[in-house]
Amino acid sequence: MAFVSWFALTRKSLLLSESGNLLCLRWLLWTLLFFLTLYHGDANPGSSLSSFLFLGLYALSNILLWWLAHTGAIPPHRGATAFLLDTVLVGGILYKTVGVDADLYLICFLLVYLSSLGHRLRDAIPFTFLGGLLYVALLMHQDKPLELLNPQMLLRFPLFFVIAIYTSYLSEETTRQRTLLRKLESTQAILKQELKATAGELDKKQAALIQAEKLSAMGHMAGALAHEIRNPLSVIIGYVCDILERMPPSHSDRAALAAVDRCAQRCNRLVENLLRFARLPKEKEPFNLSEALEESVMLARLGRKALDVKVTTDLRVESPYVGRRSEIEQVVVNLCTNAIDAMPKGGTLTLRTEQTRASGRDWVVISVQDTGVGIPEQLRKRIFEPFITTKSGTQGTGLGLSIVSDIVRAYGGCMEVQSTPGQGAIFKVYLPLEAVDSALPVAA
Repeated sequence: MAFVSWFALTRKSLLLSESGNLLCLRWLLWTLLFFLTLYHGDANPGSSLSSFLFLGLYALSNILLWWLAHTGAIPPHRGATAFLLDTVLVGGILYKTVGVDADLYLICFLLVYLSSLGHRLRDAIPFTFLGGLLYVALLMHQDKPLELLNPQMLLRFPLFFVIAIYTSYLSEETTRQRTLLRKLESTQAILKQELKATAGELDKKQAALIQAEKLSAMGHMAGALAHEIRNPLSVIIGYVCDILERMPPSHSDRAALAAVDRCAQRCNRLVENLLRFARLPKEKEPFNLSEALEESVMLARLGRKALDVKVTTDLRVESPYVGRRSEIEQVVVNLCTNAIDAMPKGGTLTLRTEQTRASGRDWVVISVQDTGVGIPEQLRKRIFEPFITTKSGTQGTGLGLSIVSDIVRAYGGCMEVQSTPGQGAIFKVYLPLEAVDSALPVAA
């Protein structure tokens, strides 16, 4: 009995399944009964022949159970069927050889043990009760009926139930622990994958934040540099204008000085645009939207040195727009910069504005279209989330479109993107158009 218990408890180390363990125990029991039948000297030839017949049937039942377990065609009541076969066949062998009142009646405890393995407590009790009834029937049927009220006989039946309860409880607890362990291992594997993915995302976001800090520092430096450049530019423009006023119209150097004046004025406008772009937003005020958009395109093109990108504009909104000019410029500069980056081999950038009416309101629609590489569908759904970018290395932080989306939503507007991979993309910004008081001055 101790050997059988040890074998069952160490089945995991033998790498056997539950059905495989039960079959091994059944074959061990068959082997014990085989040698009992073979070497029992008191058995007469007729009884021995009957015992071998029972052994053959028992072996066939084991083979049948192995085949069912191997093919997966397990019947729903396999536990009750196996217990019934064990009780009838093993009881018949004992009855024909040594009798059920001999010391080897302990084999009946193995039947209870086998019937309880792999079953819940509530299922093992009926099997044990049925086994006890069959055992009593065998005792009453033998040639020398025993006194059932004999204490030695009465103690056998509680032992059946003790073994059944202990074995089924141990089996049920082992199954529960094994199921819990499998769930924990599965959860651990999932958490490990999620932790790995989260760590990768954190590394990317940390690198993006570092790059954003660098860009912020560069922005402050650019603002300071613009201030420093503006002062000597003012001196140059002032001297050139003074010389041109005193210079005769027919002077040979007048054309050259006029070109210097134009270039200096252009540089001064760029510096003013850069300073206005970096300046903190003011209160909303009317401004010329078309002029702001044209300067934004110029800033984006200048920042990317996109000489091979053709810029076309179709600005149809002539009425002033009420808002913070620096924020609208930030939106357009960001969209135009992304469009230019999407055309590394050159292309066409188209900036359009139009006025439409929807939901009982007037809207300004700003469209930025490129002929670049396009945006993949899986990325298009998350394009306005922070740290989502198609650019590699230090070219982008993934924050630009997220900031743009926040600005547009703050105005009560919305954005949409249309793209086909390999055929470019169109970003549309919808901004509510507020009425402008004619008494208010329009900012340049």
